[in-house]
Amino acid sequence: MSFSYVFTVEHVLSVLEYLSDSVCCLYGKPGPYGVLTLPFSVREGINIFLAGFVHTENLRFQDESLTFKVAETERESVEKIKAYAQYRCPTMTKTRNNFQLGAGSFKHDNVDDFEVEVTEFNVSYKPQKISPKYESTVKNLLYVKIPDSCMRCQFISDVMKRLLIEQWMDREVLNPSGGELMRVALCLCLGKPADIYLIDEPSAYLDSEQGILAAKVIIHKESHFPCKETCGCGSA
Repeated sequence: MSFSYVFTVEHVLSVLEYLSDSVCCLYGKPGPYGVLTLPFSVREGINIFLAGFVHTENLRFQDESLTFKVAETERESVEKIKAYAQYRCPTMTKTRNNFQLGAGSFKHDNVDDFEVEVTEFNVSYKPQKISPKYESTVKNLLYVKIPDSCMRCQFISDVMKRLLIEQWMDREVLNPSGGELMRVALCLCLGKPADIYLIDEPSAYLDSEQGILAAKVIIHKESHFPCKETCGCGSA
């Protein structure tokens, strides 16, 4: 009986667990080097990757372990949905037979007619597909598009350094990898002052670790605001 071997590189851990018989972890630095561990069982290999530590070699390849938030219970989620599903309108009417109701707020049930006051918002948008056209370096692109953010200590530490932007500031925008391009796009999106940030598939082209770092950057809302006066960068 002959055997065939299939090797696959996968960043989605649930898919990896489903299709694999054994798992090897890859780690290293983009560009300089990469290392492949010996095969582990699926569960052990995934746990090693999440922990960032290869116990058989006493080697740590990630500064922090990757952890996931525990999902809320169904009851809590339903209660939150009900609490959020409330709407306020300047004028609204609901008619049933000879009865007519006018009110300024409603939830759940539909109404016959209502008007909503629309507030203007500044929006920063990262599309799903990114087609770079800027013929210069990443550094020039950032300083042209988001000059104020590039001068803020807090944005540099919380966004640019976490997304590893500073490692390839001198590279051409037209020649990045998919993951590098995605991180530049996220940096540009979060660097624009806005009321609403619309981000389509921020983890595309990123591996599991980079995807979690991108998530941390997005939810770290302090990065979107000016630095504190004591930081010394001159941004207020």
